[in-house]
Amino acid sequence: MTIFHSLPVLESWGVTDVGCRRSVNEDAILDLRDHGIFCLADGVGGSVNGKRASQEVVDCVNALANVDKFHTNGDTVASLKTAMSDANTNIRDIVRTKQIKSMGSTVIILNVDLHRESVTIMHAGDSRAYRYRDNVLFQLTTDHSVAAEMGLTEFDTIPPGIEGKITRAVGLRDDLTLETTVTTFRENDIYLLCSDGLDKHLTTIDISEILSSCSIRGVKRTAERLIKETKRRGAFDNVSVILIRVAKRKRKPLLRPLSAFLPGIRS
Repeated sequence: MTIFHSLPVLESWGVTDVGCRRSVNEDAILDLRDHGIFCLADGVGGSVNGKRASQEVVDCVNALANVDKFHTNGDTVASLKTAMSDANTNIRDIVRTKQIKSMGSTVIILNVDLHRESVTIMHAGDSRAYRYRDNVLFQLTTDHSVAAEMGLTEFDTIPPGIEGKITRAVGLRDDLTLETTVTTFRENDIYLLCSDGLDKHLTTIDISEILSSCSIRGVKRTAERLIKETKRRGAFDNVSVILIRVAKRKRKPLLRPLSAFLPGIRS
């Protein structure tokens, strides 16, 4: 006899698009589903500098997958925070060496721990994380922006002059503070990471309507639909999304068969 326990599985898909008006994509995404890690970055500081900054962010996260300690120390969140500290230092060094006026990147990292049934989100800037559960869309993060400090969350309510003004980002200052949110997941939860290029055009009602069919369409088609609808509405900024769905639980053996210990007994 074999005793089983159940673990959910993750389905994910990420898409990044230059949009309809920009010539350079300053967004960068990373899907490390096997590690339960997903990262999205939106560069600031001009097309070349912004692209370089966002790539630095995802490169530092991606480097963790090749470090043995990362697989064994059991503290993924601490490792991710260290990676972002490294990215912050690297970008600040570039700014000083190249005498760049402004260079940085928003970041949002989502880490799913299947065994603890937890989700940890770390972010700086105005890239967002949403959770879609039981037909309700909930924003898990708070924008680090001038508009958010004024209580403005929908793009069409933001007055000219403060649009896109962020108060926290990787590389913006010598010290980086990530806001950390921890929650528990349920089976069939859908998590959306997105750059502000999405919420500039789609309201929470729009996003909720598109995510409502994710269980039928799948994460790939749903992510692509979010991008398509944003571009249909003009997409004057780069737009990126990563969709993560906690899918049906998968049975895995918890103990070895009794036959492995007691000769003559078969499971």
